[in-house]
Amino acid sequence: MMQNNPAPALLRFIFSSLLLGMMAAYGVSLLSVDVPIDLQARYLPPGASHWFWHR
Repeated sequence: MMQNNPAPALLRFIFSSLLLGMMAAYGVSLLSVDVPIDLQARYLPPGASHWFWHR
């Protein structure tokens, strides 16, 4: 009878937990950055970057 190797599942869990923690830390770091929001920008025509580089 073969025994299951728990190492791949454990490594996958550690890797995903590490990535989730890094994404959470990045999100928390963005909270301290003041993001300028121009509420009047909706009435302006789109710039050149909208037509050539916007995806």
